Amino acid sequence: MFSLFSSGYQIGLCIIMIMLICILAMRVREGLREWKKNNAAAIQQDTAVILVKELTRAPESPMARQESRVQLPRAAATCTVSFATERHGVLTLDLTKAQAHLLHENERGLVRWQGSRFLNWQKQ
Repeated sequence: MFSLFSSGYQIGLCIIMIMLICILAMRVREGLREWKKNNAAAIQQDTAVILVKELTRAPESPMARQESRVQLPRAAATCTVSFATERHGVLTLDLTKAQAHLLHENERGLVRWQGSRFLNWQKQ
């Protein structure tokens, strides 16, 4: 009689677990690199004008049919905002939808960032 805990099942389960652990380790390593890059940089601030504010979502497959596309939750959407700063040139940062909600194009203010992370915006 066939047993669920035969050696073939155990080997397959071990391979799947090892693959999942490797994927998790790669994701953690990427996150730590980004965190280290952001925290190693000094906090910057500069007077800026908001040039472009565009909504970006996770990339979709071009082969996906319209009716089969999965709707992303609101939290998954991010905004890419480009700032024209006085000392640092054009600065492009990814913001959450909540952070970008208060920003409007052609608005002047003081932008603060660290590495590639947006910290805050003070309207002038």
